[in-house]
This record gives sequence, C-alpha cells and structure tokens, in this order.
Amino acid sequence: MPVGTYIAATKPLGANRARGLIANNMAVSGLAGRIVAEAIRGLHERLDAFGRIQHRPFPGGNALRTPLLALALAMAWYKLRDALW
Repeated sequence: MPVGTYIAATKPLGANRARGLIANNMAVSGLAGRIVAEAIRGLHERLDAFGRIQHRPFPGGNALRTPLLALALAMAWYKLRDALW
C-alpha cells in the first residue's frame, strides 16, 4: 500500500468500483469522492492525474511491512529502553 493519498478505480464486469486511502487528510477525501464520481460519469482526466502521482516507498522497507514483526521489534525496543533508563 502506498504512503499518502491513493485512489484506484477498476471496472470489472461492468461494475464501477473505487478504493482508496486518504492518509490523515479529510479535505482530500471530499475531493476524492468528486473525482471518482466524475470518473463514473466518464470524465477521467482528474482520476488519471491521481494515477500519475509517484508514491514514496513504505518506510522501513520489507522488514516492517509485517505487522507482527513490527510489533515485536517495537516491544523489544521499549523493553530495552525501560531496562536502561
């Protein structure tokens, strides 16, 4: 999953679908709804502009993409920190 604003639209079997992630920005979620509604009506220019946005890679690389591993690392860090201070 990309970091930041992410909107994707697909059209399988003639049904309109949209999915997205609006990270910490409620103003963009309203705009995203309008853009998806325009795409459903056949106006794809603004949705295509979102598709050209380059996203940053996930922070921490592949190792921190696994939630349980990230949780275990965080717990180990705080356990070590509590023991030292």
